[in-house]
Amino acid sequence: MNVSREEVAKLADVSVATVSYVYSGKRYVSDELRSRVKDAAQQLGYYPDFIAQSMANKKTKTLAVLVSDVANPFIMQVLKGFQKAANKKGFFVNICGGEKYIESYVEAIISRRVEGVYLVVMAGDMTNRSINKMLDYGVRVVINSDWEEHDARCSCINTDYYDGMEKIIAHLSGLGHKEIIYLSCFTKEMQSDKRIDAFIKAHSKNICNNIPYIECGEPPYKSDMQTGYEMMLRVLDKNIAFTAVVCSNDLMAIGAINALNERGLKVPEDISIVGIDNIEMSRFYKPALTTLNTKSEEIGARAFENLYMNIITDKNVLDILKPELIVRDSTASPSANHNIN
Repeated sequence: MNVSREEVAKLADVSVATVSYVYSGKRYVSDELRSRVKDAAQQLGYYPDFIAQSMANKKTKTLAVLVSDVANPFIMQVLKGFQKAANKKGFFVNICGGEKYIESYVEAIISRRVEGVYLVVMAGDMTNRSINKMLDYGVRVVINSDWEEHDARCSCINTDYYDGMEKIIAHLSGLGHKEIIYLSCFTKEMQSDKRIDAFIKAHSKNICNNIPYIECGEPPYKSDMQTGYEMMLRVLDKNIAFTAVVCSNDLMAIGAINALNERGLKVPEDISIVGIDNIEMSRFYKPALTTLNTKSEEIGARAFENLYMNIITDKNVLDILKPELIVRDSTASPSANHNIN
């Protein structure tokens, strides 16, 4: 059944132009009028022809998010924030996942006239050449980390890990920890990830009596529970002296806790541990995880807003979010700990 805009306008008691503006976004429409139009459209079963609109104005109101690991709970929260914000502006969002397929999506994005892309990908899963190709064809791009190199046309949204690591190390040193190690999913050479450098600088500022030990991952990079578990076992086998551990994310921290438990060590009685991201699981795990809240939903929402501003104004945006430390049960004074060595 084909329902016309005129029928929707009549039921909503608005002009036909107002119905068009509600769906095109070309002009401001009050929330009250927008609600009336949407209600009338739903009652009548009206669906705007976005294909026809896109042919006329060359705007598809379609976005894509490229994701390396769609199963990661932190990423899922980011996507939730992005989709919610995009929906409010009438954009349709395609989620394209899987590290093996990221590069293959580029031509489809260009050929389908996707207006903007949000990259939530692990380092190495997408080349600058592919990003530049999308930009050359008019696709707007927002990236979610400090890439080693990127086209100046990209918008960026970053977490201030220097501020975050300062809060983590200040918390641990305030409890009395001096032997703090870091489990990194990346290598030290991966300049796009700022967590290692931020950890070293915060450690140097708060604990000046030793050089921190860092256990690094290797390509292909993973940051899941299995990775944290295996890395923690490797550290224990090396007889490294430590009383506290900081991990690249909460999933790795949970895996590390399981490895410690397997070796007969308790958290936080023997070892304190801190994660990053504040995924929902971190609050309900035992012990509840002390973690750096990187505000996942806000990251997603602001990534969309930055992309949207880039689309409508042709101006790119650099956005930096400061995280907050959430202290829970996985950290305690080392006075009750025995130093692991």
